[in-house]
Amino acid sequence: MINFLYTSLWLHVTCFPLVFCATSIEDAPVYRAKDRARGYACESAYDAIGLMKEGEVKKNYEEALCGEARCSDGVIEYFGCDITEVGPRCVVADKDFSKPYPDCCGQVTCF
Repeated sequence: MINFLYTSLWLHVTCFPLVFCATSIEDAPVYRAKDRARGYACESAYDAIGLMKEGEVKKNYEEALCGEARCSDGVIEYFGCDITEVGPRCVVADKDFSKPYPDCCGQVTCF
């Protein structure tokens, strides 16, 4: 919980073609010298993410979640499947959480 005091979370919605979106960015610098000495560059307020090294990518870091977290310069960028709108004759099918992101995202099928 103390990490949360040092962490800010901004909602940043930048969508890529229909299914893949960057959903948020977390300012997550590492404050403990011993963790920095071990090569960690990011420390998330979320227990499922925890400490990350520069350039590290964690995929599907929570159960029933299709997404990834990327560490770069003390910032964690989160990506996930987010279909904001599909046509009236379209559905999202074939989500498979056993596959890594973005393969776990469903496919938009229109009929």
